[in-house]
Amino acid sequence: MKIKLHTLKGKKGRMKLFYLGLSLIVIGAIMVYGTRIIVKRFNITTIKGILTVKIGGLLVTILGGVFIFLAQFPEKLQFLRIV
Repeated sequence: MKIKLHTLKGKKGRMKLFYLGLSLIVIGAIMVYGTRIIVKRFNITTIKGILTVKIGGLLVTILGGVFIFLAQFPEKLQFLRIV
């Protein structure tokens, strides 16, 4: 997936980046907390494989968090802002 920076300018671009980050956080959480289902589905039996799924989920979640912080909060969700 190639993202061009000029398409991410303005409110719509920040919203896209925010929702991309939110989606990545959800996917990462599913990878970390749903490891048992993923391991059974893909027949992963080694400890290295299980740890790879968990670490991959952690990295995807961190990337999603970075995208959210880069995008800032949309105006509709300003009431959720803590900092």
